[in-house]
Amino acid sequence: KVSGTGDLEITPSYMMVMENDWVPAILIATKIKVPTGSKEVGGTKQYDYYPYLIFGQHYSDWTFNANFGVNFARPVEGGAFKHTTVWDLEAEREVTKNWTAFFEVYSAEDGIKTVSTAAQYQLAKHFNAFVAVGYTEEHELIIRPGFNIEF
Repeated sequence: KVSGTGDLEITPSYMMVMENDWVPAILIATKIKVPTGSKEVGGTKQYDYYPYLIFGQHYSDWTFNANFGVNFARPVEGGAFKHTTVWDLEAEREVTKNWTAFFEVYSAEDGIKTVSTAAQYQLAKHFNAFVAVGYTEEHELIIRPGFNIEF
């Protein structure tokens, strides 16, 4: 059992294609990992970069997203970047005006497949808080609280 503060992730994104009928929205994003986490919770003390594409489509009361990208990470001991293909399939649904539920399956930056669910609460127009619970193929339970700020 481990606990502690993890790395800070900053993800700027830009919508290249607006969703229109059966044409999904397409966004380009880059996650930048700032090494603020301790080694006990997976911190590497190295910056990582993860450019990816997001495809999003609404259907009825659901939103579906698919993310595909490549994570460039330096090993703990330094050296050249290593890359990992990363993917994510997600479905979300607004449960009430301020609450949204998420369900996803993904292969994260470390290549480990995970299933996850999350609940998000909209605190203000551009600010929300969430808690996510995931279970990995290595039988790890991960609880991740956080917040999002939209600019």
